[in-house]
Amino acid sequence: MRTQTVLGLVKYVAFRLQDVSVTVGLTESDVNTPCGFFAGPGKASELVVIDCTTLPRGRFVKISKTTEALTLCEVDVFGVPV
Repeated sequence: MRTQTVLGLVKYVAFRLQDVSVTVGLTESDVNTPCGFFAGPGKASELVVIDCTTLPRGRFVKISKTTEALTLCEVDVFGVPV
């Protein structure tokens, strides 16, 4: 699956969106193929698009960060069937 992840930000928590990683995997227990990264920080009402820099195959997408809580209001993930 070719993946594009779109994140919409709310003005009160937008600054928290930083150092976010997107990974892809074929199974739910193996979602560790790097896909994209957003260094941030986000801005109020910003639409963040994280494109995969590679063409990983997968069915599951994980959005994560290593510090603080990750608050997402809406996430769209687009893929291309292979």
